[in-house]
Amino acid sequence: MTAPSLFPASSSSRPSSLRIFSSTPLTLQQSQSLPPLPSPPVDYHSLFYDSSDPFRPKGTGFDVDARDLRARFLRKQMAVHPDAWSGKGEKEHQLALAHSSLLNKAYSTLLDPLSRAVYLLERQGLTIDEAEGIDDPELLMEVLEVREQLEEAGSAEEAASVREGNQENVKAALADLSSAFSAGDYDAAKAAAIKLRYFTKIDEAAREWAPGKRVELKH
Repeated sequence: MTAPSLFPASSSSRPSSLRIFSSTPLTLQQSQSLPPLPSPPVDYHSLFYDSSDPFRPKGTGFDVDARDLRARFLRKQMAVHPDAWSGKGEKEHQLALAHSSLLNKAYSTLLDPLSRAVYLLERQGLTIDEAEGIDDPELLMEVLEVREQLEEAGSAEEAASVREGNQENVKAALADLSSAFSAGDYDAAKAAAIKLRYFTKIDEAAREWAPGKRVELKH
């Protein structure tokens, strides 16, 4: 299925009307005030998708089209950019800053798979502590082996090779997350998120590799 155009077909490249939130139309040329911020807790998905939007992520909302999300984010940021409201008075300018900040936070949270998973789990009352470890002994051994390979790498090329191999671990963790959220199995989703966190940390360490540098896996 092809996503609909963000901008209606017309002689102008900009839409005549934008929506800050799914239920809040805003015409930049005509509106004299911004709507209030939504009451917490804020559903980040609803900042970018109407409930009836066929392209809204299904189910719990883990599987997100990153390109489509970015396009929606840029469109909504255009409507609340503080510079566009600087001439409307200090109150409107400060409200625009708040709207812009909220959209930035929502976008960055939903864009990154790990932060998206943590956010969705928190909405279900599940949290992941920074010191929370891996319960699966086989997975723990796999993580420790990859860390050892990285610490023993003798060159940037070897570190890059370890990173390339670790990408399969990251992909597997993402697949596990998608399946768990689709099934509504939040305990499994939490386990997969912890797994992704460890393999993501290895990926970061591989990018920042230096001879003899210890790989720290805890955030």
